[in-house]
Amino acid sequence: MWRMLCPTYSRAPVSYAEAATLLHGDAAAFVVVASAPRLRQVLGPDGPALYEVAGVRDGNVPYLSILSNHPTLEWVDPVTARMGPFVVRLEGVRLSRATAHELVLSRGTRGGAATVTNASEEPAPLRVIGERGTDVGHGDGMLGAGESWRFDVP
Repeated sequence: MWRMLCPTYSRAPVSYAEAATLLHGDAAAFVVVASAPRLRQVLGPDGPALYEVAGVRDGNVPYLSILSNHPTLEWVDPVTARMGPFVVRLEGVRLSRATAHELVLSRGTRGGAATVTNASEEPAPLRVIGERGTDVGHGDGMLGAGESWRFDVP
């Protein structure tokens, strides 16, 4: 089991296959895993370059590893995260807070956009709002399975 790395949201574990999907994308993704070899196996020989950007050991035994398709642990644009049923892609936007069905976005240094995709097979309630009253457009309702909403943050 592993969890996505994100200090603003405590999320339920997702599968190694879901992690592999994020890591295959063009946006930076960071994952916390108990078994780096297992994730490498799921990615397969044609998987993306994978970097261990941080880790915790119990003596000589790896306990947790933070792996990424980006060579360093830093904020980069774009970045993607899996949050429950949602895949969130941030470009020039920061995620200020998140709960199971609500995301609060804030402007980065230049503004940008967030795209939220429902990766599950069921519709899911979602509310997206801007921090301090920033207008991010419509973002309250049911996001259908496989559907995406885009939010521009000026």
